[in-house]
Amino acid sequence: NLKAGDSIKLHPKAPPLRVNLCDAPNTLAIEGWIFHLIPMGPSKTRLLSRTYKFDNARLDWVSNLLINSPLFELAHFIMGRKQLLEIKRLAEERVARFSDADLLPGERKMNMAKGSAS
Repeated sequence: NLKAGDSIKLHPKAPPLRVNLCDAPNTLAIEGWIFHLIPMGPSKTRLLSRTYKFDNARLDWVSNLLINSPLFELAHFIMGRKQLLEIKRLAEERVARFSDADLLPGERKMNMAKGSAS
């Protein structure tokens, strides 16, 4: 059960990031990032991802300067877009793998529209 004040490690070699807000299952805010799920109907959800600048007291002034530079923002945008597209692909693949009996009513309609329901 994740809560504000906890830490999340995104990579074994990276320092942990502090959780600022966890309003499960819809919103997660960690240092520099906010993720929010918005239900868009019975079989559709939108994932919003936003970044924000912050001064991290654990980093020296050079690292903070680099993190808040336009070049870092561009690289972060490219990386973030790739990550969000991968999340989308994995979510859609998961729905396609389930049999019709395993799906929620809205998901059944989506599978029927794709021609994969029996």
